[in-house]
Amino acid sequence: MDKNIFIVPHNFSYASNKALLYAVNISKLYKGGIELVHVISDESQRVNAQLKLNLVAIKFYKLINIKVNIILGDVVNEIAKISERLNAKAIIIGAKKSDRIKDIFGNFTMKLVISTHIPFIIINENYKIKHLDNVVIFIDKSIESLESVEITKQICHDFDSHLFIVSEKQNDEYQKFRITSKFNAIKKYLIDETFEFDSEMLMGNKSTASNLINYAISIPADLICLAYDFDILFPANDKFSKEIVFNDFNIPILIMNSKKLTIPYH
Repeated sequence: MDKNIFIVPHNFSYASNKALLYAVNISKLYKGGIELVHVISDESQRVNAQLKLNLVAIKFYKLINIKVNIILGDVVNEIAKISERLNAKAIIIGAKKSDRIKDIFGNFTMKLVISTHIPFIIINENYKIKHLDNVVIFIDKSIESLESVEITKQICHDFDSHLFIVSEKQNDEYQKFRITSKFNAIKKYLIDETFEFDSEMLMGNKSTASNLINYAISIPADLICLAYDFDILFPANDKFSKEIVFNDFNIPILIMNSKKLTIPYH
């Protein structure tokens, strides 16, 4: 089994097609494969769904190893099961600006993130596919945010991306010490890598999410990576996550449930 598998849930929307294009683009580098997945709620839907998904996939057969999966069951459970069974490298999913967290793919995306160790890459339907030149990793005060470092390092290594390690500027001396210690530990961890990296403390009078997005735009960033314990920090009304995922500048987001990150990303 090819270990560089990318799962692309597809509901026949434009946003799903954009996620598939993104998956095709990065799969070429990894010489991996794509599992295109559509979940049906009734067996009577299978034939029509199979025909439609085949038409989507056929455009890419000459470019990448792509398989079509029509699965009967619950969307959240089935996507999680196939992703973990194949030990997928990532689940790549499309989103649109008019969505809210609770609405993506019929109210399952955040439930799925919470339920699996597989990282998610969320692609806005208006994103223009390009190389990952600049990658931002956001480190906050929590220990969980460090969980994204290994995966982000691997991405920057594979794509020869410039990594920007960022956090919010702290006024409290103890919190400032904690963030500085994390930055120093990350820099030491990356010291032997061939890609370039910088660190920055974010300043601004807006929300943390707005400051992060504004910084990402200024680089400009091609990917923002973050991880935390969703059981604690991802309530349904979490404004930070909504602002990041549905940012107005279509920057892709790699988001991970740190509590579930138990399988190495390599």
